Amino acid sequence: ETTWEAFERFRREGKDTDMNGTIQWKPGSKDLTFERKIVSVKKDEITLDIPLTNALQKEFGGGTIYKYRYDKRFTQCGVENLYGMCIYDESVKKSYRGIGEYCCDENHANTFVALRTVENAWVRNVSVEHFDCCVTTTSATKYITGQDLSAINPISQITGGRRYAYHINGGQMCLFQRCYSSHHRHEFVLGATTPGPNAFVDGYGEMTFASSEPHHRWSAGCLWDNIVLKGPSASLMAANRGSMGSGHGWAGAQMVFWNCAAPLILVMQPPTAQNFAIGLQATEVDNSKEARSGAKSTFNSIVNTSMIDMKYKDQPINGTGWTEQTAGTVVPSSLYYYQLRDRLGKSALKKVMDEPQYNKYFNR
Repeated sequence: ETTWEAFERFRREGKDTDMNGTIQWKPGSKDLTFERKIVSVKKDEITLDIPLTNALQKEFGGGTIYKYRYDKRFTQCGVENLYGMCIYDESVKKSYRGIGEYCCDENHANTFVALRTVENAWVRNVSVEHFDCCVTTTSATKYITGQDLSAINPISQITGGRRYAYHINGGQMCLFQRCYSSHHRHEFVLGATTPGPNAFVDGYGEMTFASSEPHHRWSAGCLWDNIVLKGPSASLMAANRGSMGSGHGWAGAQMVFWNCAAPLILVMQPPTAQNFAIGLQATEVDNSKEARSGAKSTFNSIVNTSMIDMKYKDQPINGTGWTEQTAGTVVPSSLYYYQLRDRLGKSALKKVMDEPQYNKYFNR
């Protein structure tokens, strides 16, 4: 079933999700705000410079077009070539399953780079230790690039609200590429109602304690392209999180996992929309006993909270969403880079890829 077919079916048959008493979202509380330029207007047809990543339909609230301006939004600026490390109290410790005792002091800096009210900005060649977050973006940011970043050994409790390595918490047209993390929970993650499009490309996370995902409340339009996650609870998800957290519900729509690898890649189909898992780097999947156990536990917790009947398949790719080639990779090897080449030519690739990466994808 395509995204459009799902939308048409929901228009015919749709009804509110029964969450066993969980308070539902209120109309207007989860709006998506897309920043676009109008390219042309012909009668009742408006053409935008960048596609929208969510359907706007009158019966579901419709949409409004309005002119806006940011008088004090910074532009053409960046942070690069830095190393950051937190000092923490080594005596503050807790225990966690699978790793035993660990340092969890939280009386120190949490986020290394926070981008707010900025466009056409970048963070590159930055490495951090002991921070919960390397880079985060907010709703007033667009055209952001984070590349060649490393976030390791965060010092905090391993619990909710912590250890978000690369966090698009609002913002659109953001790209994170060639990023590494270890010991985080949500390495490559979206916040609530993040409008998109956004992309995480060629990233690697290990010793992972949770999911890379749209984390809560209907974000729209993000690509995870050649993302590899390993660890006891590592997963990639676009799912109905139900009453998890503070009542996350359907976390995202039009999410694409392309040639990724994780013990669990879970895609579920939300009303009016679709999520996709296409291709699998089978040789990169963490098949350790701890990872397989964590994958099944994560799957079962989503089934329980979403109350959607799904059967676990003993393979990484699961769910009710759109899945293709669940045992090997697909062509093109990278959706992002090949689309970039088709749109802007090889010269554009040379501006964003180093030589080993270019050879990996285009000189096989």
